[in-house]
Amino acid sequence: MTNLWHVPNLFLQKLPAERFTATAAVKINLRYDGEEAGMIVMGRDYQYISLRRSEGKLFLNTVRCIDADKGDAEQVAASEEINSGNIFFRIKVDKGAECTFSYSSDGSAFKEFGGSFTAREGAWIGAKIGFFALRDGFINDAGWIDLDWLRIEKTK
Repeated sequence: MTNLWHVPNLFLQKLPAERFTATAAVKINLRYDGEEAGMIVMGRDYQYISLRRSEGKLFLNTVRCIDADKGDAEQVAASEEINSGNIFFRIKVDKGAECTFSYSSDGSAFKEFGGSFTAREGAWIGAKIGFFALRDGFINDAGWIDLDWLRIEKTK
């Protein structure tokens, strides 16, 4: 898979305002290498923050794809090993669709991760925000993401 443009199992909604902050408390249990789950801003360009299992370890990643609709490949903007699948993801959207991704282990102190990103519209409607869970291949006993809560707050 080159990118997520044709992936049908993205859980998305249109951006709710010009400026807002979306914070999610998630529990991610990745059972096998190649599994990944995260929070995304999706459009013709996209960026996401995720946990991915590789070589038996969990990695926090920020990945972006420019011109996804044209088949361009994803690029990893940041990656670091992490110890727990209990995590808080945050995406702050500012004027001009400027998105900043961050994470926290306690829900209080957030660390920006992966640089800013400017969202672009999708094929039929504007950019969307949401979640995904993917894996390489098929298995009946795959990992999962549990979205405990999502809060969207208008920012000034």
